[in-house]
Amino acid sequence: MSTETQSWSENKNIKQKFEIVPKDQWINKNVDSPDMQKNVTGMEIENQRSLSTDGKEAFERQIKILENQKKELLKINKQWDQEFRNMKAVYEQKLKEKFTTYQHSLSDLEKELDEKQRDFDKKLLLAKAKLETAEEQKQTLNAKLLEAEEENKHLKECHSSITKQKGYYEHEIARLNKALSDALRKQNIPCMAHGFDNAEIMRKSHPEELTTQIEILKQQVQIFEEDFQKERCDRERMNEEKEELKKNIEHLQSKLTLLNTRLKTYEEDFIKERKERDLLGKKLKKQATGIPQSPATPYPPLAYAPCAPYINYGHPYGIPVHYPGPAFIMPQTESRGYQQHPMPECPWYLPYSELSPDQQNVQKCRPKDITSAKRNAK
Repeated sequence: MSTETQSWSENKNIKQKFEIVPKDQWINKNVDSPDMQKNVTGMEIENQRSLSTDGKEAFERQIKILENQKKELLKINKQWDQEFRNMKAVYEQKLKEKFTTYQHSLSDLEKELDEKQRDFDKKLLLAKAKLETAEEQKQTLNAKLLEAEEENKHLKECHSSITKQKGYYEHEIARLNKALSDALRKQNIPCMAHGFDNAEIMRKSHPEELTTQIEILKQQVQIFEEDFQKERCDRERMNEEKEELKKNIEHLQSKLTLLNTRLKTYEEDFIKERKERDLLGKKLKKQATGIPQSPATPYPPLAYAPCAPYINYGHPYGIPVHYPGPAFIMPQTESRGYQQHPMPECPWYLPYSELSPDQQNVQKCRPKDITSAKRNAK
C-alpha cells in the first residue's frame, strides 16, 4: 500500500508542476499572432521533452513497484502452495490411519461375530439334542405313568374283589361255626339228659357218623383257615404294591415336572440367544455400512483456483493427487473444507467352505441372518 500511495502522489505533483492545456484551446487563444505560435510550438516541444523524461522516470518507478509486488505475490503463492501440500499430506495421513483402524475394527468384529456364530450353532445343536432327549424322556415317563395308572386300577379292582371274597369267606366261616355249635349243642343235650350210660350207648350206636362229621368239620375249618391266611397275605401284598405304586407315581410326576421346567429354561435360553445373535448382526451391519466420517478441517483461503472434487474408487484410498493451476489473486473469503464423500460399501460374509458339516446341516434349521442371506445371494 505504501508504494501505491507514493506513485500516486508523484503523478499528482507532476500534473501540478506542468499544467497541460489542450491544443484546441491554445490555438483558439493565439490564432492571430504567428510569433506566439512559434513560441507555443517551442514551449510544447520543451514541455513534451520534460514530460517524457519525468514520465519515463515515473513509469520506471511504477514498473519497479509492480515487479516488487509481483515478487511478493509469487513468494506468498509459494508459501501457500507449500502449506497446502503439507496440510494435504497431514490430512491424507489421518485418513489413511482412520481407514486402517476401521478396517482392523471391522475385521475384529467379523472374527467376533464368526466365533459367536459358531458358539451359537454349538449351543443350538446342544439345545436341540437336549430338547429331543427331554421329549423322549417325557414320552417314556408318560408311558410309564399310564402303565402305573392302569396297574393301579387293576390292583384296585383285585383289591375290591378280594375284599368281597374275604367278606364272603368270613360270612361262610361264621355260618359254619354257628352250624357246628348248633350240632354240638344238639348232641350234648341228649347226653346230659340220659346220663353216662346213655352217652356210652350213643357212642357205641353212632361212632362212625360222629367221626366222619368231626373229620369233615376239621377239614372245613382247616380250609377256611388256609383261605383266610392266604387272603390276609394277598391283602398285605396288595397294600405293599399299592404303596410302592404310589411312590413310583409320585417319583414319575416329580421327574415330569422337573423335565417340564428344564424344557422351559432351554426354550427361554434358545430365544434369548437368538435375540442376542440378531442384535449383534444388526449392530455389525450398521457399523459396516455407516462408518463415521472424519470432520472437515478448516483451511486458509487459497491464492489459486480450488480443485474440483473428484473421487476415484480405483485408487487404494480413493484420493487422487491434484496440483494447483496458474496462480492469480483472489479476494479473502472464508475457507471451505473438503467435501465429504461416503466410502463404498464392501459386502462381507463367511465362506461356506469354512463351515463345519454340523453347521452346514444346522444352517437349514436356524433363522436367516446377515451371513446366511449373503451366502444364499452368492
